[in-house]
Amino acid sequence: MKKMKMRFLSSLAITLFILIFLPLTSVNVTGKVRISKNTIQLEQGEKTILKIKGVDNKAKIKWSASKKRIVTFKHTKKKKCIIIAKKIGTTTVKAKYKGKTYKCKIKVVKPKVETTPTDDTKPADDTKPADNTKPVDNTKPADNTKPADDNKPTDEIKPADDNKTTDEDKPADENQPTDEDKPSDEDTTTITIEGKEYELSFSDDFDSDTLDLTKWGYCPEMNRQDFGGKWRNSCSSIEDGHYVITCSVDEDGTPLSGGIRSKKAYEQTYGLYHFRFKMEKADGLWYAFWLYTDNMENGSVGNGATDGAELDIIELVPYENHYYMSVHWDGYEEGELQTHCEGHEVDDSFYESYHDIWYVWDEDGYRMYMDGTDENALIFNFSGDEYGDGSCAVPCDIVISSEFGRWGGGINESQLPSHFYVDYVRAYQAKE
Repeated sequence: MKKMKMRFLSSLAITLFILIFLPLTSVNVTGKVRISKNTIQLEQGEKTILKIKGVDNKAKIKWSASKKRIVTFKHTKKKKCIIIAKKIGTTTVKAKYKGKTYKCKIKVVKPKVETTPTDDTKPADDTKPADNTKPVDNTKPADNTKPADDNKPTDEIKPADDNKTTDEDKPADENQPTDEDKPSDEDTTTITIEGKEYELSFSDDFDSDTLDLTKWGYCPEMNRQDFGGKWRNSCSSIEDGHYVITCSVDEDGTPLSGGIRSKKAYEQTYGLYHFRFKMEKADGLWYAFWLYTDNMENGSVGNGATDGAELDIIELVPYENHYYMSVHWDGYEEGELQTHCEGHEVDDSFYESYHDIWYVWDEDGYRMYMDGTDENALIFNFSGDEYGDGSCAVPCDIVISSEFGRWGGGINESQLPSHFYVDYVRAYQAKE
């Protein structure tokens, strides 16, 4: 009888321990805040989902990456975040919640099946840049993202002492635009797109002998990117009714390119932009049209894109045979910058002719059309609410630029000099 009583008491004690302590242990385990994965390997273009476990579904999580061009995000303020692999390389994705940071290391590798041609002149994929290769202000690509302080543009609009290339730098006659390349004369003071009418607010057909310094300033002459390249005013010229950027390598092996910006001369909030251009194929560089506000450099953080953004209308990377559209917000500080980027593949025929971009920026977001304005020509459509908690709502100026860097692949001097021809730039505002 005594033994039975002891067994009963032992069983009761074990049962009470299970009922009291194990539920508490379970709660503690499931309630521990942690990231779903610590390391991931993805192929370019592949998607995955990261999430923070142990938090409420309504918890606000701030996602970022140490190298912003390697991956992009969707739903960056929710407990779950879609990660999209964009560039080959390694980055650390960070999720910040209640003052603590949870990390996942992501390695992006080349797809097993190549979809674009390569040749022996191209460098290994590990030469592609991290996000810190992106220029700022009138210097873009921030991968691009936070550039060094000495890369900040100045407020001065600096005219070049000699803004024309030499005869040796000029492209061969067959590369110069012909009358057939240009669109026929038409009324450009108004245009209708997406059922909305727009009025002309800014234009330059580059028909004068020199750059119109009442409309443009040169991008500051400075060191650029990771190839030791430089921006030089002398790389910009006006030739046969076109603004031309000539990209080359000088006798000392320094890559040279340039750009212009409408800072102080013209800026607007929202609108329609029309660019007609031709870009020559050359490895080692990229060409860009983009819109910029100094708010990005002046600490616009935590309010989404509404108080400032960098809007990359197009960045063409010949090495990759892709062009990209991006939006960057929340400033350039490490861990603060937010980015969304999408790409579109082209073939070699793209470099042989002129193209037209129409870019719409409004309260709904950002849309880019290529070589047409109907729905079949719509290439990119970014929701402002999804990418930036609202569209950029402050004035931006226009930047046209080109530069060398690892993102562009290895430099192939046999393809140089290369040229970026801009036939005209037009900006419109919605008609009330």
